[in-house]
Amino acid sequence: MSNRFLSAILLLPTLAGAAAVELVQSDASESAVRNDAAIAYVARRGDTVQLEWRAPDGTRHVLDTNGVPDTPAWSPAGDAIAYQVFEGENGNLAIRDLATGHVKYVGATGDSEMHPFFSADGTKLVYTRIVSHGDEAELRLFESDLRPGGAEVPLLRGAPASYGSWSPDGRWLLYWRFAEGENAEITVSRGDGSEPRALTQDPAFDGWPSWSPDGRHVAFARERGEEADIRVASFDGTNECLVAGGAGRKTSPKWTADGRAIYFDRRWAGATDLLRAVVPDACLRERAGVRR
Repeated sequence: MSNRFLSAILLLPTLAGAAAVELVQSDASESAVRNDAAIAYVARRGDTVQLEWRAPDGTRHVLDTNGVPDTPAWSPAGDAIAYQVFEGENGNLAIRDLATGHVKYVGATGDSEMHPFFSADGTKLVYTRIVSHGDEAELRLFESDLRPGGAEVPLLRGAPASYGSWSPDGRWLLYWRFAEGENAEITVSRGDGSEPRALTQDPAFDGWPSWSPDGRHVAFARERGEEADIRVASFDGTNECLVAGGAGRKTSPKWTADGRAIYFDRRWAGATDLLRAVVPDACLRERAGVRR
C-alpha cells in the first residue's frame, strides 16, 4: 500500500484519556469530510501543493485550482468544493462545481479570504477575511449570499474573529475570537452573530472549532507552547475532553458524518500529516438540560 493511504495505527505518545490515532494521509492537511465519507484535503507532492479528494472507494481525484489551494469545504449536496486559492499575494475564495468544472469566485476584495463554510441549505458562505488597516490587519467574519444578486455582509458587527461555521440547524454561529492579548476562546453566538458567549475559558489559545453533525458537541484545538491538542466539549462548554494529545501541533479538527471520529492535522518533526482519532464515548456525554 502506498504512503498516500496508510491505515496502520501509529504508536504516538498520548496523554491520559486520549484515543489511539490513525494516519490517513501523509503530506496532507486541512481536511473536509463529505457525508458519504469522501475526504477533500490539501496535499504536498514535492514542490507542488494541490487540492485532492478521495472517494469512499479510495479513488483519488486531483483538482486544477490555477493557484495554491488551502482550506477546502464541501457543499451540503457534496457536488462542489469551496477553497482558498492564492493567485499572487492574496488568497481568494473559489467554489468549484465537480460535475462541470465551473469556478465561481467569492469576495475578491484585494484582501485575503479563507476558511469557507457553507450553510446547511448551501445558499450562504461564511468565511474569514484579513482586513488591512495600513500596516496592521485583523481577522473578521463575513457572510455571502450565493444566490443571484446576493450580498456580502460583515458578521459580529465587525468584531475580530475567525474560523466561523453555522450549526447544522443554522441557529448558531461558532468561531474563535481573541480574549486578552494573544489568547483566544471558542465562542458561539446566534446565527446572525448576536448574543456571543465563550465555550472555553483557558489561558491557552483555543481555535479551529468544528460542529459535530448533530450540533451537540464542538471539537477544537488548544495550543500548549509549540504543540496543540484536539479536544471536544458539549455545546454549553461542559464535559471538555481530550481526544488527541502527545507530541506535535494538532489543529483543524473535522468530524466524520456519524460523529464518532475526528480528522485533524498534525505538524511534527518537519512533516504535516492528516490523522484520524475515534472520539471516546465519555467525550460525547452531555449534562442534562444542555441548551441548544
